[in-house]
Amino acid sequence: MNSELYRNIIRCKNDTRREIAIHAAVCLILAVLCVFGFLGVKSTESLGSAIGFALAFAIGLGVYAFFSIRKMKGNIALNRKREERLNALSEAQLAALDTEIEGSQIQYKTFYLLEEYFYAPKYKLLIRYDEIREFKNVIHSTNGIKDSIFIVITDTDGYLFEISVKQWKEYYKYCNSTAAAVHDKQQQNIN
Repeated sequence: MNSELYRNIIRCKNDTRREIAIHAAVCLILAVLCVFGFLGVKSTESLGSAIGFALAFAIGLGVYAFFSIRKMKGNIALNRKREERLNALSEAQLAALDTEIEGSQIQYKTFYLLEEYFYAPKYKLLIRYDEIREFKNVIHSTNGIKDSIFIVITDTDGYLFEISVKQWKEYYKYCNSTAAAVHDKQQQNIN
């Protein structure tokens, strides 16, 4: 497809391949280090010490591999969902979305609020508003000091997408002013 939007989102496949290659390379390097460590310990210590070292290293490698595979499975599932949503659009719809994106302003250098879609280019997320089950702002803090905001979107299928807002301070101020306005409006309706 010739759509810029399509090309951007479909890159998620390349990201997955790159991540798999990186995790495989790390596992291979750790396995080689385990072998050399085993041989080094065996030459300076006893065979029992070398076997103990190799077992400890193998357990560490197994834990790393377990969490890496678990994370990659989650990413692959998210990427499949992204691709499924993208393939459900016709070329005319993609062209219309490209045009709408060109005419829109990126919000807080992170996302676009389109007519029917929420689009976060860096995170390769294009989702219809009616497919969003939960939209939550999560304030991250370190030692009690606020240092970023994440938007956590849960879709109707239960998939979770996490987006870090670049201009988080401005977004935080906007959220607080909007919440205050909604609260004031509710108070007026009560009275």
